[in-house]
Amino acid sequence: FTATNATTPLVFRGLPNGVRLDDVVLTEVITNAPLVYTRFTEDTNLALLPLKFASAPYATNTLFIPISETGFEATTGGPGDYVAVSSVEDGWQVLTNVITTNSSAVIADASLAFADRHFMALADGRLALTNLPTTPGVEYNFTLAYRDNGILSWWPGDQSSGDVMELNNGTFVSPVYAAGLVRDAFRFNGTAPRRVTLGDPTSLQLVGAFSVEGWVNVTSLPVGAPAVVFGRGDNAGNFPYLVGVRPTGELLFRIEANSSNRVDLVGPAVSLNSWVHFGAVMNHANGNMRLLVNGVEVGSTNTILRPALLLDPAANPEVAIGGHPSAAVRPLNGLVDELTVHGRALSRSEIGAVFRAGANGKPGAGNLPEPEPIIQVVINGLETNTLAGARLWAEETFSTVATSNVLSLEVIGTAHGMLIDSLTITETRSFNHYLAEELLEPFVGENAGGEWTLTVWDNR
Repeated sequence: FTATNATTPLVFRGLPNGVRLDDVVLTEVITNAPLVYTRFTEDTNLALLPLKFASAPYATNTLFIPISETGFEATTGGPGDYVAVSSVEDGWQVLTNVITTNSSAVIADASLAFADRHFMALADGRLALTNLPTTPGVEYNFTLAYRDNGILSWWPGDQSSGDVMELNNGTFVSPVYAAGLVRDAFRFNGTAPRRVTLGDPTSLQLVGAFSVEGWVNVTSLPVGAPAVVFGRGDNAGNFPYLVGVRPTGELLFRIEANSSNRVDLVGPAVSLNSWVHFGAVMNHANGNMRLLVNGVEVGSTNTILRPALLLDPAANPEVAIGGHPSAAVRPLNGLVDELTVHGRALSRSEIGAVFRAGANGKPGAGNLPEPEPIIQVVINGLETNTLAGARLWAEETFSTVATSNVLSLEVIGTAHGMLIDSLTITETRSFNHYLAEELLEPFVGENAGGEWTLTVWDNR
């Protein structure tokens, strides 16, 4: 028979004719019954009726419970692409941003992102999360990853060949400055040796992702070879990268693995004595090269080539603005203003924002260059500490105790832009655990079958 209750009565009834009984045996049949184990815990909060005598020792265990996490991964786009968005995951909204109108650039680049493959470029803009449900008296933590917008060096040409980022200060050979688009500019006259020489610093040996952008005003065209706006080369005629003006007037962006393997992107012919903004972009991840003129892409290609890293020291490798000692190129006759090198592939939107800013300088920076980007976090309308741009990704956490049922957060990108990623909000919860005098670990995994006795010593 199969038991249907916790107890089963058995009754033997003798018939009138009688019967003999012997060796009455009751057996239990177990078919594939799993072994039952118990696991002890020292957490008395899990007990239905916890008994605590006297003043027991307690330990506090703090947990951070995620309630919101945004890494911009819901945005779609290929490597190096950007997508202008007005809203992102978990209720975050873009209020303002100079890069695009009421939206922000989410960029897909796993090689540059803090986590996964997306991050946001925020310039002179505000990213906000409002009406986040909270519990008064509970502590909440807001963590974000941030870094600067990737500017390696920036030469404004304002009566100085210094680098705003204070990394690659140049030497202006036979210096002449003139009125530029943004304050002053470097003035070159098409004759050697006038140029801004930068040596051959490691930071400008550009072999990964990079972008070069700035303004050029050509007075006259070179003869026989491209004129140098900016490039790295040597006296043997090798140029791993070059931005220049061809004898026929077109803007040129060149990548060279060696003297016989190069890729040229050629833009439209420039108008003489007119300011033109250029952007030369190399995406190391997918080999995409782009050339933009006045905010518009005029050339693009994918290549397996990458700029050469090693140049022969005997051939005097040099990075220079406006000219170069090599006989393979010509000195520029014209002006160069606001030349900037970025250590990443800028999106079309970001380069377009610089062009649209025009004489106002870099977006958000106004007419005076700032040495580093700035970011602010505002919690419930109150500004927290200001974060200066870091060369590499950094994380910062801000904590606040809720005073109402909702919480508002804002991330403000000022100056000339910041990159942000991995916005996380957690709730702090603390639990008290009873500390037993004897650890129960030796009992873990013991068979729970059989008879157990609990002895409690109470000396009250």
